[in-house]
Amino acid sequence: MANQTYRPLFQIEVFHTYFESGTAENSLQLIPSDTTSTLFNTYGFRLHSKKGIFTVFGSYEGAFLDLLNEITATSDINYFDFNLDSNDPSFYGYTELPVNEKNTYLYDSDSNSNLETPEGIILAPTQIPFTTHFGNVRIYFEDIIESIQEIPSFNIQFNARATRWDYFIINSSDINFNTLSIETNEGFLFLGPEQVTIANGQVALKLTSDPRLLPLSEFPKYTFNLITITNGNKKNVIRGLPQPSPEHLYPYQENGITKASSPMYIYI
Repeated sequence: MANQTYRPLFQIEVFHTYFESGTAENSLQLIPSDTTSTLFNTYGFRLHSKKGIFTVFGSYEGAFLDLLNEITATSDINYFDFNLDSNDPSFYGYTELPVNEKNTYLYDSDSNSNLETPEGIILAPTQIPFTTHFGNVRIYFEDIIESIQEIPSFNIQFNARATRWDYFIINSSDINFNTLSIETNEGFLFLGPEQVTIANGQVALKLTSDPRLLPLSEFPKYTFNLITITNGNKKNVIRGLPQPSPEHLYPYQENGITKASSPMYIYI
């Protein structure tokens, strides 16, 4: 049997600002729907994924235009359909999505809300009735055919969630709480300290980035130091405060809008 030659038909690229690389790495998976799986098996398509780029290959020897027109004529199907899911339990934490909600989004190549760029078409999400999948991606044959790119690219963009960073300092030493502050080189100050009682009943000092929300990231992007100043003399208490985990978010209301804070508990 002769070896088949596969050529790329189109690709779906998933970008995410949480990751250092800017792509969604391996946190998302694209799964052909039952109908599209049947098309794959019948017409010899294959799906290959690598670091947030999903490429559909075909083995048709002629022009893909002819093949896609043939599929539409014989089956009345004119698009590829995929389910988009995350295999990362922290995805909803580090992605800018409604707090404490799980919705389903449609990414449709035929949407008027899409943005066409030299790098490809950015697919705009539309919220649809909730299913067991995070998203549905629909790529119409016509949009593949009409693309000016050699390999048509349809792009999905996710942004890192921005949260209020709250440091709770629990004192187990003889440091004067009232002189504690957070030193940054980011052009803003942490508010506080404010004495509060945390959930376990302990007294703590709260230092917060409020009202500024800071984006979460795969690797630390900030250097925050906990310092104390006595008689004009600065002393570093902790160099390089820990940065928040997307797994620990606390919702709060501000002007009727639900936002997320990242609480961090520091014992000194």
